[in-house]
Amino acid sequence: MKKLFKALAILIACMVASSSAFGCAKKPDVGVDLDDSKKTIIISVFGGGFGTSWAVEMCNAWNKSEEGKASDYQFTLLSDSGHLDTNATIKTYISSNATQADIFFTDDCDMTKFTDDTTQDKLLDLTDVWNAKPDAQFPDRKVRDKFYFVDELESVWTSSSGAKLSIPYTMGTSGIVYDRDLFETMGWYFTDNTTANGLSKGMDGVEGTYDDGLPVTVSDFETLLSKITNRKLIPFVIYGDVASAGTDHVINAIWAQYEGVESFVNGFDYSGEIYRANGNFSVTPETGYQIYQNAEGRTKGVKFVEDYIIAKNLDKTYKYLYSDSSSLDHKESESTYIYSHDPGPQIAMTINGAWWENEARGAFDEEKRIGNPGYGERNYGFMPVPILEGQNPASNKTVFSVNNFGSVFAVKSSDSAKNEAIKSFLAFYSSNAGLNIFTKKVGVAPGYKFEIDDTVLSNLTKFGKIYYEICNSEHVEIVAPTVFRYLSPINYKSTNSPKRNKVTVNSYDYTAYEAMNAISNKKTATEVIELWANEFNENTWATLVNSVMPKNN
Repeated sequence: MKKLFKALAILIACMVASSSAFGCAKKPDVGVDLDDSKKTIIISVFGGGFGTSWAVEMCNAWNKSEEGKASDYQFTLLSDSGHLDTNATIKTYISSNATQADIFFTDDCDMTKFTDDTTQDKLLDLTDVWNAKPDAQFPDRKVRDKFYFVDELESVWTSSSGAKLSIPYTMGTSGIVYDRDLFETMGWYFTDNTTANGLSKGMDGVEGTYDDGLPVTVSDFETLLSKITNRKLIPFVIYGDVASAGTDHVINAIWAQYEGVESFVNGFDYSGEIYRANGNFSVTPETGYQIYQNAEGRTKGVKFVEDYIIAKNLDKTYKYLYSDSSSLDHKESESTYIYSHDPGPQIAMTINGAWWENEARGAFDEEKRIGNPGYGERNYGFMPVPILEGQNPASNKTVFSVNNFGSVFAVKSSDSAKNEAIKSFLAFYSSNAGLNIFTKKVGVAPGYKFEIDDTVLSNLTKFGKIYYEICNSEHVEIVAPTVFRYLSPINYKSTNSPKRNKVTVNSYDYTAYEAMNAISNKKTATEVIELWANEFNENTWATLVNSVMPKNN
């Protein structure tokens, strides 16, 4: 009996020994070189398109650094396949002290799950990481100065106690991906005999940049579609099993480009001037329903998607879209796109994000196996959305929209040395050295403004180089609606908070895309626009505001 009690005691000790679940268990074998004499800090990485291989190299780099050698701690991954947990799910683990990891790299920026209740006390304050200066070549530059949307992130990631609970992970910039090799072979680029390369200057008006030869206006885009279909090829393939199939990012890009970024952001926090072609108006949280009553920029985006991506012929077949798109998942759509040259017809464009080439490495490997060009041997690019009639004259930049903006946060330990090691690791991740490790392994830069090493840049695919150019172009503006939506308490503190792009069909909420495509086939863009206008009026909005906003005594 004593042996039984002793065994149970050991088992219980193993279950509760440290915030990670590996106090007594065998450490996961994920390719990280570990020292058995050191305590281990476990990292959970979102298992999406950016993968986890970068994290293995990051752990090894920190563990072998001078700081790592001097530490009692080392880092490794919970799993090399990654995890798909949302921040809400992770919060459940942390609240119940059941989490198996110490640090979480997630595809979810919603830290409101933590910032407004006592769970915030279980997370490590990362203010020191925000203020760290890890780059020797820029001794006065703080990590926070490398963040995109730093003001917005500070607003939504700072807890009620003043702690900064997260730093950025990835920025899933999304949009229209096109086959540069196919465009060149078919002669689909727009030309200009006054430029050195013979191509038009694109939307930025600058020769020699990523958008040379691409459509500028809607008329140009129509011309491009005609050229593609006239050759009996297919303009688009998208994925249908994910609600928006990426088209919401085209909608958001057009919306922000049409209204101007300032107006776009004001439409999320219900504060400031909103652009309309026939006259601007100002909105406050109390008059936010006007955003839905007169959704001009969003309307332009939805009509564009309906007219030029998911349009149908009279016989109900798709005019520009691969016929089986609605049944494909995201990886199947990538494979379909890559394999479409054989037996054909070839597909010119898809809608996806910065991660797509990395996510599709398996398909590229198969291409290479059968003797076709593999990963990095075919050229792809990002295509800007075109300028629309009536667009805000002040909107003079090309806009791309972010899918999900990832967050990084950590469980606070009672061991101050462990907390310091975590902060050291995250400062290293945010350094130019760490960010270059990520970029080298994944093929695109994460959600930071930084300098890519020449050797890393030269080995990126054409798509990776173009994405880096887009992220650093003074002629490009990137918007992140998945961040902006948390700027107003109306957007997340109410059980009946407004859902943008929502329509209701048979008591089920659909995004604008779902309501129009073959999945539901119940609503048109015109009907969606009407539903937006009917979703909120002055009275229903007042009820919503009163349930959310603090009362003035």
